[in-house]
Amino acid sequence: KLKAPKRTPARPECNCYLHGDIGAYDTCSHFCRYCYANTNQAAVQHNRLLHDPKSSLLIGQLSKTAIIKESTEKSWIVDTNYTQDSLF
Repeated sequence: KLKAPKRTPARPECNCYLHGDIGAYDTCSHFCRYCYANTNQAAVQHNRLLHDPKSSLLIGQLSKTAIIKESTEKSWIVDTNYTQDSLF
């Protein structure tokens, strides 16, 4: 069982439970019409070329001026007797 928090959308159109950007602007190639994170398709296509599969980032490499913020995440699990099967 889960006890999800009350929804706190960042925008009226948003139906997310929580909000917090985890990506980078102009990087998603799904090109959804409602998406606020893309400014134009040319920028997305350029940024997608910067993807490095060996990097821990979605796009590019970590720069010396990058700001890294840690986030604390609370579990929504109410039933503490529940154990999830291992994927491995």
